[in-house]
Amino acid sequence: METALTYVVLALVLLAFVVAIIFRTRPTPTGTVIRDPVLGALNLQGSWVEDTIEEDVEALRPYFTAVRTSSDVPPCCDVLLLYCAINSSGELQNTPKPAYEIIRDTGASIVIMATNNPAENYSAIPKGSLESITLVMTIDRRGQHFASFLARLFAEMHGGLSLGLAWVKIAPQNPRAVHEDLPSVMCMLS
Repeated sequence: METALTYVVLALVLLAFVVAIIFRTRPTPTGTVIRDPVLGALNLQGSWVEDTIEEDVEALRPYFTAVRTSSDVPPCCDVLLLYCAINSSGELQNTPKPAYEIIRDTGASIVIMATNNPAENYSAIPKGSLESITLVMTIDRRGQHFASFLARLFAEMHGGLSLGLAWVKIAPQNPRAVHEDLPSVMCMLS
């Protein structure tokens, strides 16, 4: 009798775990919704970007349930701000790990390369290594416009829009659009 009861309790615990996972991250008509998202910031640039990281995190904190920052171990998170230099071969500087390993270790589904890098260096990142994530690539932060843009983007997402729809709402995608109040960024949706 005790063995049967133990199996029933274990089955209920497993069922509760599966239901919690399903409702934490689930696809909807407007895109994937992450319940209680966690923001991570990984500094591979050194102390000279610490003030920038602090400003970015403060601008985004209202849209996340937790914030985790690190300068060595990739933080577990849903959205990762990655402060790094990318060389012309598509490799991250100041780390022996390739980008895909760092991103895999965080578990992030959205990765924002938060420091300026030339567009051609992003193009050199090995094809297919980052295809399962949404990747935002920064060419020019344009000062305070970067954090302001991300805050607007996550505010729209917090209101129920997918990243793609929020992006187009803030920065309409047409050849004649002028976005002087926005950073120079590209987005590769997963």
